[in-house]
Amino acid sequence: AGSGSQDNPYLIESIEDLLAFSIEVNGGNDFIGQYVRLVISLDFNSNNSYMNPDTKDFGDINSNGVVENLKTELTTGKGFIPIENYNTDPIPFAGVFSGNNKFISNLYIDIQNAKGETDAGLFGYNTGTIQDIYVQNCKLNVKDYVVMLGGVCGVNDGEILRSSVSGELKAYSGGISNSANFIGGIAGICTITG
Repeated sequence: AGSGSQDNPYLIESIEDLLAFSIEVNGGNDFIGQYVRLVISLDFNSNNSYMNPDTKDFGDINSNGVVENLKTELTTGKGFIPIENYNTDPIPFAGVFSGNNKFISNLYIDIQNAKGETDAGLFGYNTGTIQDIYVQNCKLNVKDYVVMLGGVCGVNDGEILRSSVSGELKAYSGGISNSANFIGGIAGICTITG
């Protein structure tokens, strides 16, 4: 729903909407000049947060070789696809995302043995504005040569306002020489300008 304007933002009303938003950004839409708003709190472990927790329409998201129901896909294996994932071309989110003082609970991401750089969190890479979002009871695990991990955002070159994170965040080098891990509660790496 919505047109993406400030007065009529795109609305995220389910986990399916959040996943479709992630897929859209990963596909090359940076949402620059557009607005997105979370309408309700979402819990990846609750059937009530899905339009249909048993849908298989999104395919093998968790990359285990089996298409399972959506709730299982998002809470096992690789889990949720960060909104911009460095495993694809680095397309940042460049719009305005309002969490609308809502919660995203039980976000699960587990990226092991990925190639190249990995930005992970609810958002992988942000050059826009993310505000008023509360990520709670998250479980985020990543392993790579270079890892940027944060509950809200892996790499932030924009603004993150009035947001918080609780849960478990782990980044592993896996014994790889010349590896680097950058990890923070809100953002793994944050560029400060001005």
